[in-house]
Amino acid sequence: MRRALEFCWWKARWWTAQCERRHTGDSCIDEGLKAYAMQQAEIERRRGLWWEQQWNAIRVRARIVIDQELSPKGHHLNLNHPSAPELVVELTLPEDSGEVEEYDDLEEF
Repeated sequence: MRRALEFCWWKARWWTAQCERRHTGDSCIDEGLKAYAMQQAEIERRRGLWWEQQWNAIRVRARIVIDQELSPKGHHLNLNHPSAPELVVELTLPEDSGEVEEYDDLEEF
């Protein structure tokens, strides 16, 4: 998760740097290239913020587990710790196409 977020921040900086890299001599094209780069940088920033928000509860809980595992022995794992946020995981499943898939090959097993 950390690496995915870092990539978003890096890519946003990269797109921002692209704003001034290319000059064609045509102000309209230059303006369009700059606008595109700024738009892409904003998309990456928003993606990073969205993932950060969505993954925050998991990251906090993971930190608690890691800290407790690395602490001196004798401490038990407590995921009901007051600082542990409620963990809600939502999954997006593919839409049902209405078609029934046949698994004739599985009859062999």
